[in-house]
Amino acid sequence: RRIGKTAAGPNADPLAAIEAGANALHGELARANDALARESEARQRAEEALRESESHYALMVRGASDGQWEWDLKSDRVEASPRWWGMLGQPPDQPAAPFDEWLNRVHADEREGVTAGLQAHIAGKTERFEHQHRLLRREGGWRWVLSRGIALRHASGVPYRVIGLDADITRAKRVEDILLSVAEGTGNTGGDDFFRNLVCHFARALDVSCAFVTECADRQVTRLRTLAFWAGNTLFSADGARCSS
Repeated sequence: RRIGKTAAGPNADPLAAIEAGANALHGELARANDALARESEARQRAEEALRESESHYALMVRGASDGQWEWDLKSDRVEASPRWWGMLGQPPDQPAAPFDEWLNRVHADEREGVTAGLQAHIAGKTERFEHQHRLLRREGGWRWVLSRGIALRHASGVPYRVIGLDADITRAKRVEDILLSVAEGTGNTGGDDFFRNLVCHFARALDVSCAFVTECADRQVTRLRTLAFWAGNTLFSADGARCSS
């Protein structure tokens, strides 16, 4: 009996043929196992890189000076930093609160968008959560924030916590609203009417009692010429004559 050789023909050794087939199967199995091992190793490296990236982002968020919050998905409670509470005029030592209570501080017009954005990120449809919305202050006003967050996940990919950072953008939104108001109020005017509408909308958007628009009267910029003037809810032309109230 010749072991390890493939027999052929009518006088072939059946045992040798079976052994050759088994060896071939073992070779295929070994190659398949090697491929699976390489794929598993690559997946593990990708998961480790993702966790490292998420941890790095979480550390950056926790060390930032803006308002930080963390949502524990298991307990469904949100804990916020003293800075976050300070933006809303609240005492800094607030305990963790249920998610719904935290969400109720978001303006009703943006609440649905916040919920949809968070759920999409938790489901893995987006790399990060990002949304602009208003938060209710203690005295009743609103504070605009740019909220960014990321979900921390187990090795299986299941999220267990969302860490976020809220940056106060109230001033930037105020400037944006002013520019939009001025643009809408002056878009269809020209000549002297343009400057009159411009100073009116600036004064009203800025909520000031006095505003004026001027131009340089010479190249050395030593003199200014008044084009329109607003004072005490009254519009004056360049020559000082009252135009309207």
